[in-house]
Amino acid sequence: MWFRNYNVHIRDFGAILLPYLLTCLLFFTINGLAQSSPKISSEVDTTFIKIGDQLKFKVSVEVDSTDVVIFPEGQTFSPLETVEAYATDTTRKKDRVTLLKTYALTQFDSGSYKLPAQRIDINGKGFFTDSLQINVANVAVDTLAQKMFDIKPLIEVEKSNSDIWKILLIILVVLVIVGALVYWFLLRKKELTEEEQEALLPPYDRALLELKKLDNSKYLIQDEYK
Repeated sequence: MWFRNYNVHIRDFGAILLPYLLTCLLFFTINGLAQSSPKISSEVDTTFIKIGDQLKFKVSVEVDSTDVVIFPEGQTFSPLETVEAYATDTTRKKDRVTLLKTYALTQFDSGSYKLPAQRIDINGKGFFTDSLQINVANVAVDTLAQKMFDIKPLIEVEKSNSDIWKILLIILVVLVIVGALVYWFLLRKKELTEEEQEALLPPYDRALLELKKLDNSKYLIQDEYK
């Protein structure tokens, strides 16, 4: 009898305990799957900019520490333009890591633009961010609010040293040419003629030269007479 009652108590205890065990198992399974699955979120610091201004687009990815994550690169944000892609910030918590990627985006035409969903590759599988609407406004120019300034007088710019050296070089070339002409026509020693050479001789030497010429002429006459 007591053995039969013991079996009944065991069956009743097992019937009560089994749902709890299944619930705990299901909880840990779901929790484990939730922790292993990646979590992706994205945001912008503003949805309204002026032409040429920049906005910050941030993508946060929470994955296991062993997962391989590849963020978008290049001009994948068209019609918005990528100005800069900042370095990825990494935060570790046990066996999970949170990666934060920030992009600086801009647009130079006014209008309403759709920032397309961006693909995040995690272990070769694609995950996508939400698309966002960005408004770009013209920059209003208020000419009346601008302060008017008087026209400044012309300021004489000092000539550089290079101009002075050019002038000095030209003067030097002209002086060399003039000096060469003066030397050639005035100072250069010319070859004297025979009459000029005789005129420069002293009287005594000149007389001897005349006598020598007379003697030579006599010999010439005698030769002709013969």
